[in-house]
Amino acid sequence: MIAMEFKTLQQIYDDRVVLDIPSLPVERGSKVALVGSNGAGKTTLLEIAALLKRPSSGEIFINGKQVEWHSLDNYRSDIAFVAQDPYFFSGFLNKNMAFALTDQHLSPDVRNARINKYLSLLGIEKFVHRSPRTFSAGELKRAAIARALCRETPIILLDEPFTHIDIPSSTILEEVISNLPDDSTVIFSTHELSRANRLADTVITLEAGKLSPWTPENLFRMTAYKVDDGMELVSNGFGNGNSNQAEKIAIYYPGDLREGSQFMVSLNPKEVIVSKEPVKSSARNSYRGSVRQIKAVNPRSVHVTVECPGNFPLSAILTERAMREFGISVGDEVWVHFKSSAVYVHE
Repeated sequence: MIAMEFKTLQQIYDDRVVLDIPSLPVERGSKVALVGSNGAGKTTLLEIAALLKRPSSGEIFINGKQVEWHSLDNYRSDIAFVAQDPYFFSGFLNKNMAFALTDQHLSPDVRNARINKYLSLLGIEKFVHRSPRTFSAGELKRAAIARALCRETPIILLDEPFTHIDIPSSTILEEVISNLPDDSTVIFSTHELSRANRLADTVITLEAGKLSPWTPENLFRMTAYKVDDGMELVSNGFGNGNSNQAEKIAIYYPGDLREGSQFMVSLNPKEVIVSKEPVKSSARNSYRGSVRQIKAVNPRSVHVTVECPGNFPLSAILTERAMREFGISVGDEVWVHFKSSAVYVHE
């Protein structure tokens, strides 16, 4: 059954179409990741889905019923939304949580049990009598998601839940999203394709407000650590060198970056080499992994995804001829290589 559907949806600002979606159904119980560059329309789509912003044209259906914008209270009880920069009222966290449940008319005992359940789930039960103004970025995000989940709505919308948070918080959020009830429908946006692939049943790419058939490849949020002749960029805490995680993956980068800071890092899949054996080259980045997916891009090119240690997927685009010569199949152990000059850091 379809939980939410968008039809002929458009959003126009100053005569510019910023969102144009002919049709987008979301199955009940599915987890959907929205990916795309900044300004692609992810936040606009989520705000429309949360019924916080009325589209310029088009229709939205929730559980098969068309949304009527003059009576939104009939639909908002089905939706919980967490903004990228969540807002909290003054006062302790438990008051903020209780306010989110006002429309559910719960008894005090049931309400408090619900609040404690989700604060504990997000690992912040000890903050119940603290003001959110004292929280770190990761704690704020966890508190906002706990507040949304305690409403126990069938549809949950999360705008960039993993942005500007620390590794422990992101690990907790991943676990919570992965273990939501089977009938929960989750739509979340992220810049990190690897995380989208891990958590979502479906990955949807927005580009310039339109649905794209391709996902952005090799785009990761990574932390920079100094090494002797440059930096290593570590994904989700995995790395070698100064990160003291020698068994995991890091990417060598020849430039100078702020140590300990996070950056968006991308690799052009056309510059990633795949081989069955290690190759002798000047490439500073070389990893062994398993072929997870092979799909045709066009009659002459093939898209290959290799799962490297630490749930770190790397994508390459090879010629169809090269694939035939290598004889690579899904499940094969292969090597992937790329030069440090292929690493692009988004400040």
